[in-house]
Amino acid sequence: MLRLCLTLICLCAAAPALPGAWPRGAGQGFAALAARVADGTLPSEPSYRGSLYLDYGLTPRSGLTLELDTARGRVVKALGFYRMSLLPPQGAWQIDAALGAGRVDGVAVVSPRLTLGRSFRLRGAPGWAEAMLGAEITRTDQAGKIDLTLGLAPTPRMRSYVQLFAYRARGGTLHLRGESSLAVRLTNRLWFDTGLSTGITPDRDYRLKLGIWTEF
Repeated sequence: MLRLCLTLICLCAAAPALPGAWPRGAGQGFAALAARVADGTLPSEPSYRGSLYLDYGLTPRSGLTLELDTARGRVVKALGFYRMSLLPPQGAWQIDAALGAGRVDGVAVVSPRLTLGRSFRLRGAPGWAEAMLGAEITRTDQAGKIDLTLGLAPTPRMRSYVQLFAYRARGGTLHLRGESSLAVRLTNRLWFDTGLSTGITPDRDYRLKLGIWTEF
């Protein structure tokens, strides 16, 4: 059975953030580094988790993505994806299809994903909503995951967003987790991202997120 992997944030909007359903663009890159600190409620949960996210646009509608997660001093997830936008990048609606492969907890995995995104404006401020449906498939098992994101950019230097993560291995327990985050622009290319997540079911622990984003 695969371990619950909740590190990746999938979001984008009319303003820059993690790509999600919106393509990055040819020759454009993005990197995000984050740490999550647990509250110690769950003995089985590592006190610290780290993650690295890299995204690079190959064409206006396609790109490559790399996801790395670490815990207890080792890499627990390493996945590479080829992503393709199925709709014109300028549209309010976006659909992104991705196919990835790599290893999760030492097991070879194939991971298809489909992400639906919609940009909007709320009292003049750009916002976005996303739903990502994915799977992690091994030779002997499979797991499904859904990530929901709702965000708003009240100012050009601020992004506020909430997320719901759902994960279930075949025949296993449904895991639900919610996270609320705030990102602040430090420079033209650098953002500081912080958030707090809580388990909804079956666990009720808390985790603090600290991260940075950059574009290149």
